[in-house]
Amino acid sequence: MYRLPEFLERALEGAATVITADPRQAFAIRIAWAERQRTRGHTVWPTPDVLPLSGWLARSWARAMSEGDGSTVEALLTHAQERTLWEQAAQDGATELLHPHGAARAGLRSWQRSHEWAIDLRARGTGTSEETRTFLAWAAQVSQRMRAHGWIDGARALWRCPLESDVNGHDGFILLGFDDEPPAIRELLARLVDRGVNACCAPKRAGQTAGARLDLATVEAEVYAAARWARNRLELNPDDRLLIAIPDLAQRRGFVEYAFADVLEPATLLAQSCRQARVFALEENLALDRYPVVTTAIVALELAAGRLAFDAVSHWLRSPYLLAGTSAAGLRALLDAAIRRLAADELDLKTLIAVLAGVDRDGSDSALIAALRSFAEKLATGPHTPAEWSAAISSALTVIGWPGERPLESAEFQTVEKFHAALRELAMLDLLLGRLDLAAVVRALRRLLEQTPFQPETGDTPITITARLADPVLSYDGIWISGLHAGNWPEAPRADPFIPWQLQLAAGIPEASAAGMLSRGRRTLGTWLASSPEVILSWPRRLDDEDCDVSPLIAGLPDGDAQLAAPPTRSYAQVIRESAHLERIVDETAPSLKVAGRHVADARTLTLQSLCPFRAFAEQRLGARVLEQPRPGIDPRTRGRFLHRVLEQLWSALSDSKGLQQHSIEQREAVLDAAIRAARREVLERPRRWSHATLDIETERLRGLLRTWIELESTRAPFRILAVEQEIDCMFAGVPFGLRVDRIDELADGRRLLIDYKSGQASSRRWYGDRPDDPQMPLYALAVEQPPAAIAYAVLNAAGCRFEGASAAPAVVDGLETVADWPGQLREWRTVIERLASEFAIGHAQVDPKRDACITCHLHSLCRIDELHARSVLVHPDE
Repeated sequence: MYRLPEFLERALEGAATVITADPRQAFAIRIAWAERQRTRGHTVWPTPDVLPLSGWLARSWARAMSEGDGSTVEALLTHAQERTLWEQAAQDGATELLHPHGAARAGLRSWQRSHEWAIDLRARGTGTSEETRTFLAWAAQVSQRMRAHGWIDGARALWRCPLESDVNGHDGFILLGFDDEPPAIRELLARLVDRGVNACCAPKRAGQTAGARLDLATVEAEVYAAARWARNRLELNPDDRLLIAIPDLAQRRGFVEYAFADVLEPATLLAQSCRQARVFALEENLALDRYPVVTTAIVALELAAGRLAFDAVSHWLRSPYLLAGTSAAGLRALLDAAIRRLAADELDLKTLIAVLAGVDRDGSDSALIAALRSFAEKLATGPHTPAEWSAAISSALTVIGWPGERPLESAEFQTVEKFHAALRELAMLDLLLGRLDLAAVVRALRRLLEQTPFQPETGDTPITITARLADPVLSYDGIWISGLHAGNWPEAPRADPFIPWQLQLAAGIPEASAAGMLSRGRRTLGTWLASSPEVILSWPRRLDDEDCDVSPLIAGLPDGDAQLAAPPTRSYAQVIRESAHLERIVDETAPSLKVAGRHVADARTLTLQSLCPFRAFAEQRLGARVLEQPRPGIDPRTRGRFLHRVLEQLWSALSDSKGLQQHSIEQREAVLDAAIRAARREVLERPRRWSHATLDIETERLRGLLRTWIELESTRAPFRILAVEQEIDCMFAGVPFGLRVDRIDELADGRRLLIDYKSGQASSRRWYGDRPDDPQMPLYALAVEQPPAAIAYAVLNAAGCRFEGASAAPAVVDGLETVADWPGQLREWRTVIERLASEFAIGHAQVDPKRDACITCHLHSLCRIDELHARSVLVHPDE
């Protein structure tokens, strides 16, 4: 179990109040005290009076206000209220600031530091720099508002805290975990002593271990070495309590968690559903809005207040913290896939509800749609005060089933409670923010969540992993401090940007100078060495692409056990791999196609079968199609549909070349305008996905292309249009196909031309070979009742308008390639088409992509083509 230092244990047994520098230290002491009582056989015991400095200050101030008449005690602001005051002060000069909220937070820190270290900027006449003058202007505005309303902030309240209610009959105060003892802390202790209270900072711990220095190749090697050291310690004594400090834990959190799980809990890597009491806990305060259950809530509110990117809405829609988010997870995934075809790249709540209603034709998720409508109605009124919005938000979130239907785990429950606490903090901003609309209050709540650090309490774990290079407060059985290279420790000075540097030096602020940070580093090193019988201090010889030197603070320590730095002989994954008995089975044939229904294939089926048989099987029979991704502007598929529909309308009105040539330019324009208007209403305006400006731009773009195209068509030899968008049913190798031919022309000599419109890149060279890249047009040529004399792409794009294709002699249209043996070419295409259709029908699904076919494929994780390539390189040719 955790071991309390002797002085701290005596103090707690004497019912002293313990005040810590931060909440995590207070929590650790309470856990250690509880473990201590259990080992003594106690089942109940008085709760120790252990709390962070901010919590003690708030409690003392609240007691003073409740016990007095309230007229002589100012109201203590919460941290959120202080931050809001400073943000409002900074926003008055926001025209010169890129990030006023960030500048306000920095100003608040400077304000707190100046009071903590008793620095009077005005009295010393130091407001000479632009930064200091700006800071003083903000401070004056904040101070004036506080005086006007009878408020006081935490920085000044620490000097003036009413102590009577806390010290009467008290058994003592101990302050611990503070890296330094600034004047505000010393003054507090002096005031307590003056009232006859035994008050002091934590005494220096007696006794020190020698410590051991260890160098490793990289940061990653450090992490794995620390994990193996911890495992060895726990195997020898499961009751050990270990502390591991990793300074850049926030940046390497994923790797650190994986490495420790790999060494200590490998089973959890094999089965993510395996839940067990973890032997390690990462001590890292994340912003509250980064927790998934809170993200679900705030995204719902932001969606009601404005527009969000589709990716954020998609992820939110599939959240388990929404109404039936767990039981209907599969349905929500299908719903997400469906709305991708209709949604724009940005959505608001009203549009999302309309899109969901449009795809939920069977009413399978009508409860969610109804809940979202009710959610929108509850938040539709305004403006309100933050307190009124807080109640409305809590009620509205309940309507959409937040935080979900399943019982919450402990960490999730704590996070939800912290979110409700944040709503209560929001409610306390009425006097500062006034009445707000929904968008403004959601922005305020988002900032509040971003600036609320939080970590759920995990209870007692054998291993604590922290990012703090500071006093560990408790005594541990073993401590490993990593990352102690010269560039990282002692830490570099971080002078305050708003307080003149000379005043910082005069006040003795350690962060202001290298000497101050060096002194702090030496004190911290002494604390580490006194906190455990085994202390390992490691550093990486190389960090990213740079060589590192050892920190001078540990350069003189003895070398540690070289075995700790030795790489592991085998990882858990290697043990499993080496114990396996592998049998290789080559199975490249899927079950034969069972024909059921009118159509089971289309032109894309043969294209995929030609590019890669496995892709055809996966997409056409398993349904493993790529999810559509809404993008800004009109997507290529819709743009192509718009083009097809306009041309269908146009040629339905003109019908042949004579009709085209007999129309004047004005008449052509009228026919084109009518076709564009009809197609625009049907294809572009009905989904209501794009703005009118976007539709106007797309309309004018297409109008210009079609004018050029009409001119090209008017130069052709006489023709008449037999069919537009004609559906054709046909059979190849027993596989029924359903096709749609864009256009069939009949020429003056009775020959026919098949046309397919293309608004993107197109090349007739893709029709040839045993495995053509695009057999669509050859398939059309074989499917129509009367074999054509030519097949062609009608290409309309920014590069120009043209026909491209193949024709029997003489050429049907200018620009087509003449094929000498046209009947022979049709027979060759039939052979290829029949073979591809037959392979698809019998289940030929070999992973056999054509060159460059994998570039545009999304199935790499399913076909594992990369593993096949790796094996072909690694396996010996004779094997």
